[in-house]
Amino acid sequence: MSHEVTLGNTVQDRVSGFMGIAVARHSYLQGCDRVSVQPPVDEENKLPDLKVFDEPDLEVLDEGVAAHYSPAGDEDEDKPGGPHYEDDEDPPEDEGDDNLGGLRSADPGERTTG
Repeated sequence: MSHEVTLGNTVQDRVSGFMGIAVARHSYLQGCDRVSVQPPVDEENKLPDLKVFDEPDLEVLDEGVAAHYSPAGDEDEDKPGGPHYEDDEDPPEDEGDDNLGGLRSADPGERTTG
């Protein structure tokens, strides 16, 4: 599946003239690809709502922020957020029960406070 719009491109809807940055792609089972477009902040420095357009209706004006964006999976960049482990290091063992991530469930007969 070929995409004309790359996320981060500055795009404009050919019908309405709405312009902004392509921030999300939606692919539907019926074969329709749509793109969410976020316009720049308005005169009051507020972020307007984004709009969604059929991809073929969008014209790419320039690379926008796509030229400066590196996906999280890029090996040359630091990965954002979350714990990171070296290739030869395993994550710590989960000490909890019932897959609660270290939290223990209270005994149903035990009275709890707080």
